[in-house]
Amino acid sequence: MKDLLKKIPVSTQKIIGAVLPIIIVILLFIFVGKFGITKVTDIRAKSAEAQKDQNVLTQKLSVLQSVDAAVSSGTDISISALPDSNPSLIVVSQLKILAGVNGILISNIKSGAGVVEASGLVKVDVTFDITGVRPQITAFLNSTQKLSPLMVLSRIKIVESAGETRANVVVSSFFAGLPKTLPALTDNINDLTPAEKKILTDISTLTQPLFVQIPAGETQGSANPFGE
Repeated sequence: MKDLLKKIPVSTQKIIGAVLPIIIVILLFIFVGKFGITKVTDIRAKSAEAQKDQNVLTQKLSVLQSVDAAVSSGTDISISALPDSNPSLIVVSQLKILAGVNGILISNIKSGAGVVEASGLVKVDVTFDITGVRPQITAFLNSTQKLSPLMVLSRIKIVESAGETRANVVVSSFFAGLPKTLPALTDNINDLTPAEKKILTDISTLTQPLFVQIPAGETQGSANPFGE
């Protein structure tokens, strides 16, 4: 190698010595430039995606702020109308209250096991007998459609005798589990449609169940349930 270099004229060696660093710099610039361009392209793509996500989140926030009042009040009403667990006890309570309001006797109350419908809802039948005069029976039956949870008159068998009306009734109520997954954070969200808002308005007029809430930490008297 040294002998080969000795054969190269001194002037040529000087030219090579001067040009070689430039060639090396050019090669480095080409390779580094390609790498840099790729990185810049990736950064721009990620920036565009981040901007898109930000726009979606901003739109979501705007929608949620606009429907906040309707959703906050509508959530409890919706779950009351279509519970996430068997509503038979609530249905029985509502029916007993309604019977008292209409001045009729309700008896022989039975609830069946839940049956999964093709729609995915679980149907629960509640069977009972009612006794009273016909106008009161009619008013009671019509009013069941105004109760929450939602219930449907599945069967009515009426017998009248000596001015008294007896009816064997089956009402069906429904429940469904709450969603187990939420949409992706960056999925688009839309405002409630007019049809959805009407549904919320309709179910908000239903007679809600009565619950007694006992505040925690306010129990008085002996902690022993047997009073000792």
